[in-house]
Amino acid sequence: MKKLLWILSLTVLVLPVLASASNTIYEQPNNAANFVKVEKFKPKGPEVNLNQPYTFDEDTLKAILRSLKYSKKLILLKESKNRDIFEMEYIDKFATYLVDAFAKVKPDQAVVWSVVQKRPYVVLRNDKLTVVRMWIIGNELHIDFIKVEAKLQGDYQAKTIGQRLIDDARGIGITIEPQQGQKFSLDTTEELIVDLTANWPQIANAIDDQDEKLREEAVAEKEAKKGKKTAKASDASSSSATSVTTTAAPAKPVVSAKDQGDAQARLTELKSLKDKGLITDKDYEKKKEEILKDL
Repeated sequence: MKKLLWILSLTVLVLPVLASASNTIYEQPNNAANFVKVEKFKPKGPEVNLNQPYTFDEDTLKAILRSLKYSKKLILLKESKNRDIFEMEYIDKFATYLVDAFAKVKPDQAVVWSVVQKRPYVVLRNDKLTVVRMWIIGNELHIDFIKVEAKLQGDYQAKTIGQRLIDDARGIGITIEPQQGQKFSLDTTEELIVDLTANWPQIANAIDDQDEKLREEAVAEKEAKKGKKTAKASDASSSSATSVTTTAAPAKPVVSAKDQGDAQARLTELKSLKDKGLITDKDYEKKKEEILKDL
């Protein structure tokens, strides 16, 4: 009798663990912040039937994830190489697991993807956590951004305090920008709805081409400003050489109202990026000095 009770007790303890393990599609060893799981879920609002399980073409899913973007301001301000929410390194790593998860997810569940992306500032470590919950209604993929660019502090891979550090990580409020075939939910800008009938490889390529053009225009604008400054300096030098030497101090160049306004706007945006944790204090001071030198 005692042996039977012991077996029953052991079964009660083990079954929840097995059930939990069966919901984990992938979890990186020694890093609890990187995983793909399915969990119980019911969308808010009117009763709807989730179109799950769902068969994804892996290339299509990769293109959808590649098309997810932050605001264009990150490029226009030249404070970021790109505005991708997910970088290709991590899309390639997790796409197979996500396809597998959608093939197994039930109508009363959602797919949860947690990923740490290493985005260092020069040589400084800068690990950012993004967590999304995904489900499908009809021909639309819903992506709920639970954490976005959440800064991970300390040894988040430690067994003792790691999970607490992961749970405590907070996002910095970067604005997500819907692209072609995407829209926000009616209730929140933290939930993006993606049209699964769209040609996503084509759309993702077009968005990348557009971003590359924006980067090129930003570089050209910066070079043009440098050229104007060089020309002004050369004219001033020539004028000084042909004029009579005097002991009077040279007149201070007059800064136009437009240049002042442009500089003020750039400084405001720069400070906003620093306050949100997108750039370090050192980067902020360096960029501030560059802006002021343009005047």
